[in-house]
Amino acid sequence: MKETQLLCAVMLNPAGPDIHVIQPAG
Repeated sequence: MKETQLLCAVMLNPAGPDIHVIQPAG
């Protein structure tokens, strides 16, 4: 599930800082 959300965020904005919020635990 985490990977899917990450992919979605990257696809929506490849240079977006959303990735930081999506996986705060890393």
